[in-house]
Amino acid sequence: MTASIIIVFHFLLDWIAQPRHIAESKKDDFKALMIHLFCNVCVYLAIISFWLFQGSLNDMITFFAINFISHGLIDWYLPKGRNMAEMISWTAIDQILHLAILFGTLDYFGINLNYF
Repeated sequence: MTASIIIVFHFLLDWIAQPRHIAESKKDDFKALMIHLFCNVCVYLAIISFWLFQGSLNDMITFFAINFISHGLIDWYLPKGRNMAEMISWTAIDQILHLAILFGTLDYFGINLNYF
């Protein structure tokens, strides 16, 4: 159940709540990327951090930093795609990488996610 909630948080804040002009320009405009990271990514990482890392400030900060920085690097460096098929493919790769790092770091810190 916990894993499902994390996926929903990520989907809502990285996909739904992200304004279209930010999504389209964050690969070319550093300011747009920073707006996305601080307005969307920080929110869901903060919620997850406070919810799952109760009591360990160092682990919480490390988890947050790894995911914040990697999210920014992925969004900045992955290509947009030149046509709709490429855009869909790169978006899927983008989301898979974000979630793999998110769940990988949670696993590293021994957070039990009750996957099923």
